[in-house]
Amino acid sequence: MTHERTHLGYARRLPPRLRWPRWRGIVTAAGALVVIILWFAWRHYDTPPRTQNIIQLDCTIPNSSLYLQGRCLGKMPVRLSEHDLVALGLSPTVDAGTFSWDDSCDGLAIGGEDAFGPRLMIAVPETIANSFLTVETPWGRRVKFDIKKHDASQKILDPVSVAKEGAQITLTLPTKVTRGQGTVPVDVGILNTSSTALDGLGAELYIGTGTFFSDDVAGKTFGLTPDHMHIEPGNTYKTTIQLRIPNVPGNYVVNAHLYLFTASDRQTLSRNLRSCAVLLRVQ
Repeated sequence: MTHERTHLGYARRLPPRLRWPRWRGIVTAAGALVVIILWFAWRHYDTPPRTQNIIQLDCTIPNSSLYLQGRCLGKMPVRLSEHDLVALGLSPTVDAGTFSWDDSCDGLAIGGEDAFGPRLMIAVPETIANSFLTVETPWGRRVKFDIKKHDASQKILDPVSVAKEGAQITLTLPTKVTRGQGTVPVDVGILNTSSTALDGLGAELYIGTGTFFSDDVAGKTFGLTPDHMHIEPGNTYKTTIQLRIPNVPGNYVVNAHLYLFTASDRQTLSRNLRSCAVLLRVQ
């Protein structure tokens, strides 16, 4: 007991400089908290938040709509940010080289020409759709387009009118076929919708089969006869070709390009005419 009293008495008799007052602990904790706050503030200032790129997609035809497969993204113009693209399951990067035109289904591919994924497509009001080159899809009718303006912040899409093209190429084929069937006949009609004769030497017809997720998966060029093609205004040239059926089941889009040359050696192209695109379902 005497030893314990002596020990306690010794603690009470410690000089002030060896004691640890309560206020010193509070000040130390507050100081540490201030240091942590200042460090986070410095980090935030040193690396400013990343601004999101935004792209605006517009159309030269009023009341046109932007689609991703069967989902309407709104009346154009439509503004899409990186966050929007991620939410849609597309590439998060939006810059001048990100959007590329896919000749297979006439849609916008995200991530470059070889990118795999759904394409952004446009639809004009149905009342005027027949005036344009159309694309049949599993989700409804879309239209082909050219890119009128192409920069990092804006794309203006210009639907291709039948009158502008000067000819209407139609493809008639079964809507459903079975894989392993080999080939299927395609009836091709080339109607001259212009006011002048459609002339060309060394005429060729390219038929491409693609998907709605990638560019052409197969294509073949057919030489047309006679070698000197001449179609008067209002007249139609008709032929039938055999299209090879894809081996993988799915939805495909079939396109045609008519190439007319200035000479029979087929070295100089004079016209490149596009068809409407038709849907082919392979079972």
